[in-house]
Amino acid sequence: ERYIGMNKTSMVISLCFACMLPTESLMADARKALSDGSQQYEKGEYDKACASFNKAGSAAATEKLDPAVASYNEANTLLRLNRPDDASQKYSDALRSMDIGLQSKAYFNKANSLLKSAEADEGGQKLNEAVKKLDEALALYENAMSLKPDDADSKVNYELTTAKKQLFKRKVT
Repeated sequence: ERYIGMNKTSMVISLCFACMLPTESLMADARKALSDGSQQYEKGEYDKACASFNKAGSAAATEKLDPAVASYNEANTLLRLNRPDDASQKYSDALRSMDIGLQSKAYFNKANSLLKSAEADEGGQKLNEAVKKLDEALALYENAMSLKPDDADSKVNYELTTAKKQLFKRKVT
C-alpha cells in the first residue's frame, strides 16, 4: 500500500508540473507575441502585427504584464490599417493602465482616431456625427494635457480640432 501512496503523490506532483507547463508556454507566448508584433509593425506588416498584439494582450495576465501595452500597440496598428473606430476601442482598453505616460498617449491617440473618423464622416455627409466625435476628441486632448501639461502636440491638435469643429458646425447650419 505504501507503494501505491507514493504513486499517488508522484502523480499529484507530476500533474502540478504538467499544469505549470502551459502557463509557462503562455508566459513565453505573451512576450514573444509582443516582440513579434513590434517587428511586424516596423516592417509594415500591420495585419500580422495586429494579430500578434491581440495575442499578447490575451496572454498578458498570465505573465503579470499590463495588457494595456498590447492594447495600445494594437490600437496604433489598427489606425495604420485605417480602422479608426476599432483603434478608438483599443485605446479605451489601454486607458486602464496604471502608467500615466501610457494613459496620456492613449488619450492623445484616441482623440486622433476620433478626429480621423470624424473626417471620414464629413466625406459621407454625416456632419452631426462628426461634430460629436470632435467634441469627444476635444475632451480627450484635455485629458492628455492634464496628464502631461508640457505636451505641445496635444495643445496643437486641440486647437486644430476646435477649428475643424467650427467649420463642421457651419456646414451643418
